[in-house]
Amino acid sequence: MGEATGVFNEIMMVLKKRKGLIFGFIGGATALALGASLIWPPTYEAASTLRVRQAKNTVRLLPIDFPASTSFPVQQLMGTYSEVIKSESVVNAMIDQAYNGRTDKEKPTYEDMLKRITTQPVRDTEILRVRVAAGSAEESARLTNQLVETFNQRLTELGRAEQRAGKNFIGDRLTAARNELEKAEAELEKYKSEHKILAPNVDTSALVAKQSSFDTLAANNRVALAMSQAQLATAQAQLANMDPGFVADNETIQQYKNNLVQQEVQLVELVQRYTEKHPAVVTLRKQIDETKTKLAEEAAKAASAKAPSANKVYQDLMTSRIQAEAGVAAAAAQQQAIRGVIEDNQKEMADLPAKERGLTRLMREANVAQETYVMLAKRHEEARIAEVMEAMDVQLVDVASVPAKPIKPRVALNTLLGALLGLTAGIGLAFLREYRDSNA
Repeated sequence: MGEATGVFNEIMMVLKKRKGLIFGFIGGATALALGASLIWPPTYEAASTLRVRQAKNTVRLLPIDFPASTSFPVQQLMGTYSEVIKSESVVNAMIDQAYNGRTDKEKPTYEDMLKRITTQPVRDTEILRVRVAAGSAEESARLTNQLVETFNQRLTELGRAEQRAGKNFIGDRLTAARNELEKAEAELEKYKSEHKILAPNVDTSALVAKQSSFDTLAANNRVALAMSQAQLATAQAQLANMDPGFVADNETIQQYKNNLVQQEVQLVELVQRYTEKHPAVVTLRKQIDETKTKLAEEAAKAASAKAPSANKVYQDLMTSRIQAEAGVAAAAAQQQAIRGVIEDNQKEMADLPAKERGLTRLMREANVAQETYVMLAKRHEEARIAEVMEAMDVQLVDVASVPAKPIKPRVALNTLLGALLGLTAGIGLAFLREYRDSNA
């Protein structure tokens, strides 16, 4: 106890003896920190608040629509979007728009601007805060709002790409379908006129009515197969540009694919015998929808597990590819079954008189052309609307306002740190001089 008291007294004696040196360092460091803080250019930071949520009510294009997946966690989306906001495509576009009219030398580089951008997901919420620092309060608010606007534009562009491809495809088919419908109707009227037929007889009407639902199914099948093939080609092309690898189907996905194929083939058999409102047809269509839902969920899980760096765009493309592959397989199997039914129908029609056989064929062709045209017209309008829709999974909660105070320099904090640094240096130098003097 006495030894500790002696050491303490020696320390206090040194501090009293060298207090002038210590206070000099404190004063000098404090003045230097205060002066530097006062002359250092201020930095302002404005903040904008976004809400990230799962997109809903997405317009789909395929007649064999798969339900939209909801298996991507919101927190994972926020992490992904935090990186998208700071991507070169978004930041460079923001720089070009924010500094429009200036030369390249007057514009900040991507690397410089990236250092000024901060994204902060708020834990356990759907909130994402975006901040941009600048030399003036007005510029920080302007850059933050411009960054958010550019980010939303980029999301919209990504979302519209697939819709645009589908719309263009449907538009081409719609034009061809209109021509086919006009041709079929003209040939039917010409045939009636040449053979002096005002209306088909009872047997012909019954045969045509029997085939109506089946013809609609066949028309939808042709478009479904073509659209699934187009969707698959689009997903494969974009995935090839992003990453050469792809998630392999697991056993569950393969089982759902097989179930979907079997159900689509079974639907062909039922449509031959019953109308669309028959309980057996209604039940089977519900089962097909349930299979598609389960397939979409499993595909999304597989894509989420295999996608690199939690990239939502890559996940969506992989999910789209799996669904498209299932769509192609199901439509192709259904098409094969339809061909068998067509052969049976042709045998049944062969028993009709020549005049009635020709009328039945033309009436069926006109019905198919009409169903195809109406279906494509509806899909084209849906695709047109989807193409111009804004991104709905990111909502702007608060625009960035002009900050009242700079975030840098912090005069009080810098002054306090300067004082502490001066105190530490002064005490250290005091004991160093005392040591030298005692050993001189």
